[in-house]
Amino acid sequence: MPKKICLFAHYTQSNKLPFDVKHYLKALYHCGWETHLALSGQQILSSDTDDFCKKHHITPHLRSNTGLDFGAWQHLMHKGVAKNADYILLTNDSIFGPLYSMNAIFDKMLTPNIDIWGMVETLEINWHLQSWFLCFTNHAFHHPKIQTLLNLPFHQMSKPEIIQKGELGLGQIIQEIPEFRYAGQWSKLKKYPLRDPKQTNPMHLDWVSVITSGQVPFIKKEVIRDNYYGLFWLNYYRKLLKNNHYFPLEYIDEYLKQYPNRPLPVVPKWKRFLYLASTYDTKIAWQYFLKQGISCPIIYPK
Repeated sequence: MPKKICLFAHYTQSNKLPFDVKHYLKALYHCGWETHLALSGQQILSSDTDDFCKKHHITPHLRSNTGLDFGAWQHLMHKGVAKNADYILLTNDSIFGPLYSMNAIFDKMLTPNIDIWGMVETLEINWHLQSWFLCFTNHAFHHPKIQTLLNLPFHQMSKPEIIQKGELGLGQIIQEIPEFRYAGQWSKLKKYPLRDPKQTNPMHLDWVSVITSGQVPFIKKEVIRDNYYGLFWLNYYRKLLKNNHYFPLEYIDEYLKQYPNRPLPVVPKWKRFLYLASTYDTKIAWQYFLKQGISCPIIYPK
């Protein structure tokens, strides 16, 4: 059996793991991953978290809240936890899910024929694999160019710098190494009418298509919490997940009670019409448009 090590970046103001994070960690455990959990900003390990970790082959690591996810992964990497792993997974708590079992995905993607893969491949700004889920072979992870990037001083950087030098920089490096074979579970990069792929995040604009594809069992928390794009079909998530027994809708409701939406600028009407014309969520988007127009009434958790 190959040795699979997950480096999981987590931050919360509470010293208890949220229900949705526990769900994700348990799902990884059931898929055979040994997880090292970076608890950023926490100084004390609660008995609840300690008990949970012991039951699911998880090693918790307390650390200061610096460097965001790349800082957390670097902290774990410097402890040598991934040195002898056959596969290394970098992931975080920015997503809801998995919405269904990941066994089939790992069975397909954990192969010597793929050096690096992620859940979502995108051209936003420049080509890259979105960093909330990245899986490497040992050889790829320890390639000198990859290690140089992962050892950058993320603790000294602002969030935009970390995105630019971490996530986007990694995409550039992956494509510069000719022997690397890489893939994305969601990989629709072809041109689409009225759609600029360099300014489009598929985890936002195409969230329904992504999670119903059978390829990506996740939805970004910021999509539901903030609705940055002003998507008027966003509330469909409640209908979609209403009878999902693998990932209960209550996990999202509990999260939203603790983390209400951030105040964002109102999305202009012309942009909402543009999203209607350019999303891959065509069918459900038009259903909501014909029913309620481009308004997006927010359904708050009970």
